[in-house]
Amino acid sequence: MSVLLSLSDVPPSKRIEAKRSTLFIVAATATILCFAGLRASSDRFGYMDDAENTMTRISSTAAVEIESEEAALSSDTTPVDFQIIPDRRTLTDEAEKSSIHAPPVQQIILLGERHSGTNWINDHLEDCFNENIKVSSTYTRFKHWFQDDDDSFGNSVPDNSAVVVVLFRDPYDWIEAMREEPHHAHYHVLWHVLGIDHTVGWKKIARPMRWKDFVTKPWIGQRSITDRRLVASGQEATMDGKCVDDYSFADVIPCSGKDSLEVIGLGPYKYELQRDGSERPYSSIIDLRRDKILNHLSVANFKGTQHFFPLRYEDLKTNGTEELLAEIERTTGRTRHAKCTAFKPRVQQQKERRLKTGKDNPLHTHKVLPKELIQWMNKFVDWDVENMIGYYKRDV
Repeated sequence: MSVLLSLSDVPPSKRIEAKRSTLFIVAATATILCFAGLRASSDRFGYMDDAENTMTRISSTAAVEIESEEAALSSDTTPVDFQIIPDRRTLTDEAEKSSIHAPPVQQIILLGERHSGTNWINDHLEDCFNENIKVSSTYTRFKHWFQDDDDSFGNSVPDNSAVVVVLFRDPYDWIEAMREEPHHAHYHVLWHVLGIDHTVGWKKIARPMRWKDFVTKPWIGQRSITDRRLVASGQEATMDGKCVDDYSFADVIPCSGKDSLEVIGLGPYKYELQRDGSERPYSSIIDLRRDKILNHLSVANFKGTQHFFPLRYEDLKTNGTEELLAEIERTTGRTRHAKCTAFKPRVQQQKERRLKTGKDNPLHTHKVLPKELIQWMNKFVDWDVENMIGYYKRDV
């Protein structure tokens, strides 16, 4: 059964029709299942790591093989035609919008969390279009981060000027990919007894955390010397929009770029905090994911967005990228480079490469996860939000 849902039967009133609307409309189809989002933190975590005890150490080193982003749909998923994620703008909406006079599109912007296929699609779009139109991985911030419809910091996108593509990935596979390689989250791996080393690749002196430790550890790291000096001098309140990526002090760790040191293989150090000015961390990575999904979907209504395509990584792997490229051509009015080659649908790849099917075919299966992790996620993930982008609970 396909996870993509059609909105052809949903009344226009249930679609996003006003670009500046701030409401997320839940599709009124019988095929969408809503799951209760109530969670009790005491039974959610079983135990809580002390947020201050963020440096977990190990006495031996280990290198871990990290799977590529060539991950997977379950074997019971069949290819479907190119469609936009349910209850976002539909292709019909886009066609109607394009008939209205609008200024020429100036750029293609790609957004998405870590391990969601953004490098793959960004490179693909650059290979196909960068001679004719700008391809960017930044709206108001870099593609992985929270975005704001705010030009007060000089990072605005001109009104009605961008085609925005947002990628999402299956929550179970995404959590496992982040556990295996938590880009930017330096305090979510197990370090050797000597601690973080910025001179060698992290896999030589650290290893991934166990799944339960990873998903229940607050999404936060320590503030370093420059940030602590700001606090000691009472200047943190003056850092509104002046921290890394134009965040305020209460929104991010670290605030100072001097403290955002790079770990080889994990990138520069950075944790996004809850977006309410409280300086509180997310209690789990799954809560960060919930807010990031909602934030990236809201970009559809930003004043710089002319066309908006929220897509699932798995659909692009299954169906190929020809239809995406065709939609980019249609909405931008620009023709792809003559040497641009669309990625073929997975079924065609199987025929041409004579790939195995079923559980032995890595192109056809989800990551194999512990039963207990699936049960934990089934209980505590915000499935109302996941359903909005076409993801549902996995059978144990």
